Amino acid sequence: MVSDEDLLANLLTRVEAQLGWGPAAQWTNKDFQDLSENIAEATAVTLSPTTLKRVWGRVAYASQPSTTTLDALANYAGFDHWRAYRAQQLETASPTVVEPAEMEVPSPSIPSLPTEDTVPTSRKVKPIALVAGFLLLGLVLTVLYPYLTPAAAPNSPRPESGTAPEKPLLDPDDFHLSFRPVTTGVPNSVVFNYDAKLAPAADEIYLQQSWDARRREKLDPAGDTHTSIYYLPGYYRAKLVVGDQVVKERELYLRVDDWVAAVATETAPVYLPLESVRQNGQLSITRKMLTDMGIALQPDPPTTVFSHVGATENVRTDDFSFTTRLRHDFWEGAGACQFARVLLLLENGVIIIPLSAPGCVAELEVYAGGKVLSGRNRDLSAFGLSGNDWIELECRGQEGLLTFFANGRKILQVESTEAPKEIVGLRYEFSGFGSVDGFALRDRDGVAWEDTF
Repeated sequence: MVSDEDLLANLLTRVEAQLGWGPAAQWTNKDFQDLSENIAEATAVTLSPTTLKRVWGRVAYASQPSTTTLDALANYAGFDHWRAYRAQQLETASPTVVEPAEMEVPSPSIPSLPTEDTVPTSRKVKPIALVAGFLLLGLVLTVLYPYLTPAAAPNSPRPESGTAPEKPLLDPDDFHLSFRPVTTGVPNSVVFNYDAKLAPAADEIYLQQSWDARRREKLDPAGDTHTSIYYLPGYYRAKLVVGDQVVKERELYLRVDDWVAAVATETAPVYLPLESVRQNGQLSITRKMLTDMGIALQPDPPTTVFSHVGATENVRTDDFSFTTRLRHDFWEGAGACQFARVLLLLENGVIIIPLSAPGCVAELEVYAGGKVLSGRNRDLSAFGLSGNDWIELECRGQEGLLTFFANGRKILQVESTEAPKEIVGLRYEFSGFGSVDGFALRDRDGVAWEDTF
C-alpha cells in the first residue's frame, strides 16, 4: 500500500519540476516567499513561507500538513485537490516516479547504492544472482537516466501555472507584450501589442487579463494585436501565456475620475447613473432603480457594486487607517444572508472585509495580509453584522499587523505575510442592494482620501 508520505514526496517533486528552480534543498528564503505568492495567485489560497518550509522538511515540525495545505499544493500541480491527486496516483500504482513525458525533473536526489560496509559478509553472490543484478541495474539506470540532468539555473524563468511543463522553459526575451488603453474611465478597451512568433507550433497562446486564470482570451500566434475590454476600474496584471508558461507580464492600472455604480452580470455590467445613486449624502442603490431597469431580485439577487480607483496615492498597507459606514438594504427570499464586502484594492492585491447575517458567517472569507481566512474553519461570527442598522467598520495597518473593528469593537487581527502594498482604490459589493454613508482613508500625515458623497 502506497503511503501518504510517498504521495506527498512525489507531489513535492512535481512542484519542484514545474518551477525549475533546482532542488528544494538549495532554495533560499526568497524562493519560498516567491512560491507562496505563486500559489496564492494560482489557487487563491495563501500558504506562508514557513508552512512551505515545513512541508519540504526545511523546518522541524511533527504534525502532518493540513488538508488546506495539501489541497493547495495539489491544485497548484494541476489537480482539483489532494483527493483527486491521491486517487490518480493510486490508480497508476507508481506514485514515486514522475514520468519524463510528464515533466522535466531538475536533479532529484538519488539514493546511494550499498557499499561494501553495508553488504552482509556472510552472503556469497551466486553467478545467476550477479547476472540478474546487472540486468536490474541496467533497467534502473535506463529509467533514471532522463533525471540525471543538471539542475535548472536559479534565475530560470518561473512559471506560475498549475500544470507541469513537458519541455524546456521558454525564454521570455523571445516574446513581447505592451498595451495602450483606448480612453479613460470604464468600460475601457485596451489594445495589446504582442509578439509570440517564436512560440512552439504545438502551443496555444493566450492573453490573461488579470490574476484570474479563467479570464483568458486565445491569440493568433502569427498576429501582433489584440483588444480586451475591462468593465470595472482596478489594478490588473495582464499576462502573455504560451502553452502553460507565463512569458510576459504587464501592470495595467485603470483609474476613474468618480465613483462607478453597476450591477454585475455574467457578461457586461449594467451601469447606473451616478446622479441617481448619489443622494442625501450617501451612495445608495434602491429596489426601484433595479426594477425600473428590469433587473430581477429573485430567485438570485444580483450583486451591486460601487467602485473608485485612482483618487489616492502613496498610502501603504503598513501605515494606514480606513473607516466607513454602510448598511445592507435587502434581506428578502434568497437575499436573507445579506452578503456584503468592502474591498481595499491594492497594487497587485486586495484586503476584503466580508459581512453577512449572523446565521451565514460560514460562507465568509477574509482576505488580508496575503492570507485567506475561511468561515468554514475559523470563527468569523464577529462579521455577522448585516441587518437593518448602519455598520461602522475600521481597518488599521501598522508594522505588519492588520486589525479590524466593527462598531467600535476589535473583531480580528492578522499578521501580514506579504510586503507592504500601495492602496489604489475602494469597492463595495452587496448581494441585492445597499448604501454607503461615507469613508475616510488616513496615513501618518492625516486624511489622504475621504468622501461624504
